[in-house]
Amino acid sequence: MNDFAMANATLPPLVRAVLSGALFSWLVVALGRRALCVLQLPMQTVSRAERAFLAGAIGAGFLQYLPFGLAMFGMLRPAPVRVAMLILSVLLSIDLYLVAIAALSAVRSLKLRLDFSDLLWTALLATLLLVLIVRASTVGDFSDDDGYHLASPKRWLAQGWLAYLPSYTNTNASMGFELLYAIGLSVWDVVAAKAFHFAAGVFCLLGVWLSAKRIAGARAGALALSVLLITNPLVCLPYVFALAYVDLGACWMAMACLFCWLVWRERQETKWLACMALCAGFTGSFKTTAIVTGIVWLPAILFEMRRKGVGWSRSVVLLTAFGAVSLIPVLPWFARSAILTGNPIYPMFSSIIPTRDWPAEHASNFARYTRYHAWGINSNFSDTTRKLILLAFGGVFAAVGTFSALRMRRLELKGLAIFSTLFTVCSLAMTGLIYRYWLPAAMGASVIIGVVVTERMMSLRWRFVPAALMAFALTRAIRQEPNGHDLLSDLRLGSGISTLDSERKESPPWNMWKYINAHTPADSRVLMAGFYNRFGASSYGGFWVDRTCFTTDAHLQSYIRLDNWPEFLKSIHAASINY
Repeated sequence: MNDFAMANATLPPLVRAVLSGALFSWLVVALGRRALCVLQLPMQTVSRAERAFLAGAIGAGFLQYLPFGLAMFGMLRPAPVRVAMLILSVLLSIDLYLVAIAALSAVRSLKLRLDFSDLLWTALLATLLLVLIVRASTVGDFSDDDGYHLASPKRWLAQGWLAYLPSYTNTNASMGFELLYAIGLSVWDVVAAKAFHFAAGVFCLLGVWLSAKRIAGARAGALALSVLLITNPLVCLPYVFALAYVDLGACWMAMACLFCWLVWRERQETKWLACMALCAGFTGSFKTTAIVTGIVWLPAILFEMRRKGVGWSRSVVLLTAFGAVSLIPVLPWFARSAILTGNPIYPMFSSIIPTRDWPAEHASNFARYTRYHAWGINSNFSDTTRKLILLAFGGVFAAVGTFSALRMRRLELKGLAIFSTLFTVCSLAMTGLIYRYWLPAAMGASVIIGVVVTERMMSLRWRFVPAALMAFALTRAIRQEPNGHDLLSDLRLGSGISTLDSERKESPPWNMWKYINAHTPADSRVLMAGFYNRFGASSYGGFWVDRTCFTTDAHLQSYIRLDNWPEFLKSIHAASINY
């Protein structure tokens, strides 16, 4: 249907997803390896797998600035992106070679000393990931897949720079992972782009496993992953794996922070603290709401410094430096926000900072919607009831987290409990009961559970517990189908047996996108009505539409005026909308 679609590709989508995810991982690990060499991190106690995990996070964080740099010169188009990626690959040729050799060496030296329970757990995890990548290899025609995360990089690639998209509010803040999507769209297609998010999720799982393993062994890592992957009312990680979001990119950076913190605790070397701060900054550059990551780590870092006898003056200096380093990765995004909207920390503090298309009253409504109405949309709770529910959840999380931190015997678990509790409370305060926003805290909590249960219960007779939990997680994941996805349909599409046109022939949105592309001029400007409480889909992007698009979400934008009919017509005329 468009230049970035998957309908005309020769390889089946599932094959393309696996290949693009693997190539992306190879590249970011090589780029991160080069960056770590420049940073000269002391790696004496870091395993090969840990080094690859951290290098991948650092590489992905830095890679966002390649398309960002092209956009600064109006060159954010598919051809220049492809050339830039080719040049980067040539520059990293030695690193790519060394990473490949290290990977092959690791495979050759792999000694299977696993018992049957470990093999069973590994097989179940692999099966679960296979189910998830089948879903991730196709893109829905509406709902969660069709959001601004894919639509905005497509629009920018058409315009050549990070242009102002007036009715897509969130695109005016940090969009680092969306620029990785832009690379995938430029180099291959939408399947490749979406596979980057899946790859980020796999790195997240690796980070959880490595962190728990570093504390209490491989079985603790297995138990942590099994608990994390079980779909439940508070966390639904498999759901996020299948969709074109950015949450797993932010979680990847958050897990890199956790790993750096664990190593820093052991060695007390400032470079590890600097690396942790850098990853915290990358977290905020991938997802604006995750910018609190660096802030909520400060109490745990201070606690560790004081425990090691670091003086107050030295502690203040190090914490200030930590904050400064963590701010650097988001500064380019702050600068862009200031240029486009007049507000560097868009959309916050618009009552103080005059902000383009974002009056203070609208900001207040947006905050109320995000905190109290973005969750439970099918429930007719009053604002008062929603506030009480949110306060109750916040109180429970704070109480459980505080109690856990006080009762932990292991000091590293105390610090991790402090981080997870503070992150969750901040997430609740900013965004309400949206579980995707507290996923980094959930991953930290799973590490705690894996370590504690392993040390207290996991004798030989309990060795099948991780496998049993993983089997339950697999069953739940198969039954939990994300919006716009049906496992059998995705399997037909992913294997190449079927096409989008045949699978979506009865879909009103799909036929609407096709009709718009076929019956409107190429320079058309299209307004699409989208009201969250009616469709349950907010600010959907119209990715499949090859036209300039606007949406009407009243809570997310004020560019299209909905106050009254004359103002509405005036805004339509100002935007030159003709459909």
